[in-house]
Amino acid sequence: MRLSEEQIKRIKKLSKEGESLRHISKELGINLTTIYYYTRKIHGKRFISFNPISWNPIEIGEVIGAFAGDGSYYNSKYGRASHHICRFHFNKQEMDYVNSIYSVLKRASLNPFLIMQKNKNGVDVKINSKEFASYVKGYLEWEGIKAHSVHLKPELLKGNPDFLVGFAIGLMRSDGSVKKNLITFISTSRLLRDNLSDILNFLSIDHCCYISRDNRSNRKDRYHLRIYARSIERFFKFYNMGLLGFEPKSDAPHAPMLDQATP
Repeated sequence: MRLSEEQIKRIKKLSKEGESLRHISKELGINLTTIYYYTRKIHGKRFISFNPISWNPIEIGEVIGAFAGDGSYYNSKYGRASHHICRFHFNKQEMDYVNSIYSVLKRASLNPFLIMQKNKNGVDVKINSKEFASYVKGYLEWEGIKAHSVHLKPELLKGNPDFLVGFAIGLMRSDGSVKKNLITFISTSRLLRDNLSDILNFLSIDHCCYISRDNRSNRKDRYHLRIYARSIERFFKFYNMGLLGFEPKSDAPHAPMLDQATP
């Protein structure tokens, strides 16, 4: 079957965005054999499984913590095909850290994409991988809306200390505000805020926890944590063990950016 230049461009675009062969076939109305022929010409005949063996415990914790704080998971089905989409949501001003997350995901043989949101202020790191989704679920639990109930599995709070340090770093990177003299964290998940509090207690970092209530309908309480000034210096000793320290790294590798969000 001979395709037009426009059809070939569409196949390349969807393939590079991580869409499955079956999804591309359905969307473009082209049979699977033809789609496979053209994607094989683009990528070659290869498949590499997700492999986080190169991640150290701090990196594992930081990836899981960043996803817990501001990540989302979506399972969509197209006929017999199923897509497991994980996204990390960031602000455009966090591009140094976005590129650090992108690089560590690539190192685990994933195929992440950076997607600029339509409002141009948000940047998503998108991964279409059932294996990675299962990996995340091995560390986190939630019911219903993830943001309101996500938390670390209880038994992991007694696990590897380096993993816990990384998890705290990831939480602060995603849902925290880290400034030289003021460090705070806010979440709509009480259990997640309590996870962070337990880890900071383990690290002997003094802090306080409190709640801000919103009585308007459909509004959730917000669970806060603030690190006391006397512990800020100690906090940074651990925080700077992460993918990107407090000072931005201007030479961070830059990943290709797609213009707008895709499902």
